[in-house]
Amino acid sequence: MTYFNLGSIRGSYRKEGSISSLREIMSDLKKGFDVAITPDGPKGPRYKVKEGIVELARLTNKPIMPLTYSASKKKLLNHGIALSCPCLFLRLFLCGETLSI
Repeated sequence: MTYFNLGSIRGSYRKEGSISSLREIMSDLKKGFDVAITPDGPKGPRYKVKEGIVELARLTNKPIMPLTYSASKKKLLNHGIALSCPCLFLRLFLCGETLSI
């Protein structure tokens, strides 16, 4: 991620971890950074947005831009969770309308 000049914020589904990561995200947004979040959370259900991203948009007055991707070829990894790794140059990327809360 360093190669692409990207950082990460470690989150947690436990309350203490989610509050500290929320504070860090809000701080980064105030500094002008863009933030990407996988909204379905580690406990699932898959592809269902949790309320945290909506609350974050409300607190920061920042819009939500829904994004998705698919890969025509991918490797499936199983490390206790279903995880796919797309092969390079074989993908589809879609962007939805920006949502303001």
